[in-house]
Amino acid sequence: MKFGICTGCENAQLLKDAGYDYIELNLSALAAMSEEEFAACRASLEAAALPAEAANVFFPGDIRLTGPDVDEGRIAAYTEHALARAEALGIRVVVLGSSRSRNIPEGFDPDTAYRQFLRALRLCGDIAARYGIVVAIEPLHFPESNLINRVADGLKAARDADHPAVRTLADVWHMYCEAENFDVIAGSAGEIVHMHIASPERKYPCAEDGMDYTALRAALSACSYHARISIEGGTDDMAADARRSLELLKSLM
Repeated sequence: MKFGICTGCENAQLLKDAGYDYIELNLSALAAMSEEEFAACRASLEAAALPAEAANVFFPGDIRLTGPDVDEGRIAAYTEHALARAEALGIRVVVLGSSRSRNIPEGFDPDTAYRQFLRALRLCGDIAARYGIVVAIEPLHFPESNLINRVADGLKAARDADHPAVRTLADVWHMYCEAENFDVIAGSAGEIVHMHIASPERKYPCAEDGMDYTALRAALSACSYHARISIEGGTDDMAADARRSLELLKSLM
């Protein structure tokens, strides 16, 4: 299993020094960079000898995936540009949370929105497959999102999308907010390709923070999960908290 943190490339050396395997970058931020900014980001990663194996925040909020303003041409053009940059950095999994993009507008038909979301997943999957990348649907707790709230929902959406480059993510914090049992991970049979983790307060996790890490460890073992887990949370002392959290993460193996 590999461990990383969701943060900017300016923290690559800190993660490397703390013992992490990779960094998870913000895809929409990468896509918005100038060529000079992107080159500087790449240079930071190379200087730290730390790979960027994952990216989150797939879409900026002004690109709609559901509702009356969906523009599939714009979705495709953005995804092509963003994933070309992701591939150039060696990123292998991109997380599609993007609540502002996917949330169903008030008064819009939910079934139509779900079908639109599946079309967007397949479109993104087609492009991702050409770059050797997998799209991971991120379930987001309600009310942060009103579409795909639980890991069970994410697994269903991936099955309904029926695309080899579209799978599911499990975020421990969102599961905690939804009171979703870790048994759904245990029974996922390899359908979960990436994970996020944070404490109940959405801070860097530690053994004493109140999360049931014993149950999580058992679930990961039951489904033979050996991919990646990224911390996605806040910290008041990144260097110290990163080192402390890594001890916990290694105990999950």
